[in-house]
Amino acid sequence: MATHSAARCLLVVSALLMTTAQAWLQLDVIKNNVQPKSPVAEIGSSFTFNCTVNQSSFTADDVIWKHYSKRVSPEWQHVVNPTLVQLVIPNITESSKGNYECRSRRTDQYIGGERLEVGYPPDQPRFERCQSDNLVAFTCWWNRGRDPLIRTDYNLTYTFNDGSGQQYVCPDLKVSEDSVACHWGYTSAGLEHRFILTAENALGSKQTWPPTYINPGHFVKPAIVKNVRTSNVGESELTVSWQYPDGLDDSYFDLSFQVRYWSEWDQSYKERNASMETFLELRDLNPYTEYTICVRSHPLAKDYSAEPPTLVFKGYWSDCASNITVRTQPAAPSGQVEAWLLVTKESTDQRTVKVLWKPLPPWDRHSEGVDYVVTYEPRSEGGSIVQSERRTFVFNNQTTDSGETLPSALFQDERTYEILISANNSIGRTSDTQMTVPKYQDTPTAPTDLSSEVIDDDTVQLSWQPVSATRSDPTRSNGYIVFWREWVEVLSLYQWVEKGWAHVDSSQRTFDVRGLSVTKPTRFKFGVLAKTAGGFGTPVYVDNYTRIDVPQGSVEDVEVNPAGPNSLTVTWKPHALQWRNGLLQGYRIHYCQVASCDDVNQCSDIGEVNALGEDTISHQLGGLQPFTSYRVQVQAFNTEGSSDLSDPACIQTEESAPLDAPTNLTFVIMEPNVVTLDWIPPATPNGVITRYIAEINSTQNPTDPEIRDLGVNMPVNIPVHGVTSYNISVKACTVECGPLSEPISFKTPIGAPGAPGPPIKSQAPSGDSSIVLKLSAPDDTNGPIHHYIVFYQPQNSTAMALNTTVSAQKDPLEVMVDVGNCEGPVTYNFWVRAVNIDTNGKMLPGEKSDVLEQEMCGGAIPGGTSVTVTIIVIVAALVVTLLFVGFLFKTNKDRLKKKLFPHVPGPALPYYDEMIDPYDSTYSQLNFPTINYSYNNEKEQVDNIADFLNKGFERVHLVQNDANMNSTMPISDTVDKVDKKPLEDNAPDDRRSSGYSTSTDPADPSDNSQPKGLDPKSQESAGSIAPYTKLGENGENPPGQGQPSVSPEGIELAEMGAASAGDPPAQDNPIQDVADYLKTADGIMDYVRMGAGGDYYRKSGTETPDYLQTYTLRHDSANPAQQKAKPMDGYVRAAVGKPGQFVEPDYKSRYSLESLPVTSGSSGYKSNESQPSTTVEEPPSPESQLKNYISKSMPNILQGFPFAPATVAGATIPTPIEEIPSHQADNTTYIKTAGEMKC
Repeated sequence: MATHSAARCLLVVSALLMTTAQAWLQLDVIKNNVQPKSPVAEIGSSFTFNCTVNQSSFTADDVIWKHYSKRVSPEWQHVVNPTLVQLVIPNITESSKGNYECRSRRTDQYIGGERLEVGYPPDQPRFERCQSDNLVAFTCWWNRGRDPLIRTDYNLTYTFNDGSGQQYVCPDLKVSEDSVACHWGYTSAGLEHRFILTAENALGSKQTWPPTYINPGHFVKPAIVKNVRTSNVGESELTVSWQYPDGLDDSYFDLSFQVRYWSEWDQSYKERNASMETFLELRDLNPYTEYTICVRSHPLAKDYSAEPPTLVFKGYWSDCASNITVRTQPAAPSGQVEAWLLVTKESTDQRTVKVLWKPLPPWDRHSEGVDYVVTYEPRSEGGSIVQSERRTFVFNNQTTDSGETLPSALFQDERTYEILISANNSIGRTSDTQMTVPKYQDTPTAPTDLSSEVIDDDTVQLSWQPVSATRSDPTRSNGYIVFWREWVEVLSLYQWVEKGWAHVDSSQRTFDVRGLSVTKPTRFKFGVLAKTAGGFGTPVYVDNYTRIDVPQGSVEDVEVNPAGPNSLTVTWKPHALQWRNGLLQGYRIHYCQVASCDDVNQCSDIGEVNALGEDTISHQLGGLQPFTSYRVQVQAFNTEGSSDLSDPACIQTEESAPLDAPTNLTFVIMEPNVVTLDWIPPATPNGVITRYIAEINSTQNPTDPEIRDLGVNMPVNIPVHGVTSYNISVKACTVECGPLSEPISFKTPIGAPGAPGPPIKSQAPSGDSSIVLKLSAPDDTNGPIHHYIVFYQPQNSTAMALNTTVSAQKDPLEVMVDVGNCEGPVTYNFWVRAVNIDTNGKMLPGEKSDVLEQEMCGGAIPGGTSVTVTIIVIVAALVVTLLFVGFLFKTNKDRLKKKLFPHVPGPALPYYDEMIDPYDSTYSQLNFPTINYSYNNEKEQVDNIADFLNKGFERVHLVQNDANMNSTMPISDTVDKVDKKPLEDNAPDDRRSSGYSTSTDPADPSDNSQPKGLDPKSQESAGSIAPYTKLGENGENPPGQGQPSVSPEGIELAEMGAASAGDPPAQDNPIQDVADYLKTADGIMDYVRMGAGGDYYRKSGTETPDYLQTYTLRHDSANPAQQKAKPMDGYVRAAVGKPGQFVEPDYKSRYSLESLPVTSGSSGYKSNESQPSTTVEEPPSPESQLKNYISKSMPNILQGFPFAPATVAGATIPTPIEEIPSHQADNTTYIKTAGEMKC
């Protein structure tokens, strides 16, 4: 089995080998079907391929040619016979090379192919040069001419001119792209070489002819010289020295030496020959300049053909030795500073002068740095320098184009100035550059028509028209100054930076500014001004860009304001220069109508308008709809595109008259005298309709239509006349009125007439009980009057009035009325009604006329006017009487007060003259308004603190105008004001009878027409306490207490409970004094008034406490109130009893509430405590809050208020010391009470 398998494998391998061999044999036959083999064609010639077809399946007609994979033009293909086809390629080019194939047209079967090479025959080589490096290596070069493009072989042979005839081959031949070089490792100096170079390729061969003859000794390049150094360096000279190069046989060669040198300012070198010397002195150098120095050598050979023989250059210059540098010594600067003046007008009589200069070029500075000195020299009217005003300005080490502005105060319009500038260093200075600032009227005028054109990214060309003569001196122009600035960012801020300037000849009208190439769009400002011998002129400017792009960013600060009903004014901030990226053509405004400015939806219909001009910052949009909201956005644009849109601004146009009239005007005749009109408002109101106007034409006023304001609501009733034809139109009005509507017409029916005039007594004779009355028609007849009814009845009678009828057609319209039998004089009332009759016969009585009063049956009184006169006389008499009584009361007020109310001891205020302010210094810490009093030159006795507080505005400030009141007094529910009791119902000594003034007008210090407290009209300006405010928690009053309230007429608090069991019940008494006020605080109530009790009765002789005179401590040690045994540390008032009777007062030298303990949430005090309780109960009671307010606000009023001397129970109270104590620390106010007050 294994043997059979091996045999089968051998048979298969044998078959495969035979098949492969046949295929290769067939392929070789096919490849030989295209001739010639390995073809080469010369460019410019033609070439022919032959393809032999030896296949039985197709003939030469079925063959095509391809160059690579692309079919060759059929015109190049020619069938010679059925087995031979040719390809003729005309005009061979470089692109003709490549693979050509012969293939079957139908099956694309490969028949044969060849690769074609194309090129040129070689050119004749040309000798170029030879070089011997210091007589060691030797190389010669030939130029091989045009590249043959095909393989070319080169062969160099040479012989020596030694007679031997032996031929040598180049030992190292190299072919490059354009040359052929032969290299030897040695130099055969003195032996002449004969060279022949041959070139050969498939298209031909060439050789150099005649042969080239070379002596290597004539092509030597020496090595570099040694030890180059400098010495004797001065401001403008130095010496250079060196040594021979190594490796040359100086017996064979002579060398010539040369020094090359250049400065740091000029890289072009200068050459100085040193012949065969090894040193050279360099002169005319620039001071303080770094020089680079190079020394080289060149071989010399003797030319024996000349007579006598001379040395000539043979070979090449050596390379420079390592360059050395040296700096010359410093010197004084040279040249002049190039400068000019930029003069601008700043004010009416001063100018600003900026000196601009170019720094000295570095080769003129002659030192490390120089300073620039500007000298200011004003000239007098005579033209001489005013030395006393001469000033010098020094600017240190400026190295770039500079400009410095001199103080503007130095330059006046009517004077001439010289400006000098020079460059200085430590050694010396340049000569001055002199410039003139002429009088303002002599300033040269500016060039005109300045324009700019961008030539390329680096250049802008300026052009202008020449200047005219100066205003006062036709001095010819000395040329122009052209300068330019760049808008660049400096320290995060954009600003104009001076970039350069130049002097331009007066004959020029153009100038090319170069060096403006930038990496991004940048704005440049170009200026041109004229210069003359008399000074520099005013510049003109133009802006431009060398590179342009689409504007960046968005326009800012867009504002829109109405400019009428149909227009808006749009303003914006000029687009930032750094964002413009080119000269702006203008600004594009986008606007659209929106439902409201709060509408966030996008606009569907957007309008656009261009505001042209780069400097445009506003535009008025027209053709808009009135009373319509518009959204506006602005963008800047140039030739490349537009910036982003600005943030939207929105506003509404102004109102205008309605566009159309009301429609569907209808009427309803409600009554003969009333018509109801209704209508539909205008479809386009163009604003808010504020009213409707009716134009009413009627037969009563045919030529003068009535204009009636109908208001804004509809329907509306309008009065009309009966039996009248009307024609009515309506128009709507906003800020203006629109067109009238289509009119409606109607006629009113007969209606009841209006009131006729009152009957008038006729002069016709009449009896004692009769009267003749004249009647008159009503103004509004509402139809034809049918008759009149005259009514009459006695005055104040309850009986039905009698009447008589008078026909309307009666002429004259009079009637006699007889009232019948009557006794005594009786006053009768007479009146009239007019009556109409409608179409149905119904009587329509009109309105009643005014009444005529007439005395009958005993003599008549002349008309009703006498009654009016009598009333007026009576009223006038009453007014005069009241004024007189008021005057008497005012002038005798204090006398009356002293008669009615007894005095108690207290501080006496002195006589007040109108020119003296009694509160000026004495009460200065109280900050009360100034109030002057004058009571018939008599002293006003201030009986107690209440009297003091009642003067002027003091208590009002205390109660209502203190800032603590709002924060401490609870304000809750509003309650009704407590009714005032009549004066006679009050206590006998009720001090409200005296009154007090709340006026701060010095001209009216004694106006007592108001009750105590604030005038209700002045509540808003006097304080912040709401009127009628209940004090209490949750609107409830504590048991057994009255209901306190606060009113704008002063604090009126009901009694809050008796101080003791014997006190009278609570009453609705207004607060009369501080004691009353303090009593409203439950926590200190027992310390204010004594209250009822035996002790009180024994001292006062009355059972009822005299609240108005008794202000004392409750000092009943026998019956102390629970938890209130500690007496109050301050004292208020101690005088009690009837006039002239006093109890012993528990006085100190001043009133004080300073140490009054205050707690929150508790109405009493703890025993033996002088500090406030720390116990806090929430919420605090109204009484404790009020007490807290009093403790904060009252000390400034009560402290330091000593009494005058008084005798109490037979004892004399010592008078307080005359000197006012100094208590600055506790802010205490003291009042001296020694009869007269010292200020």
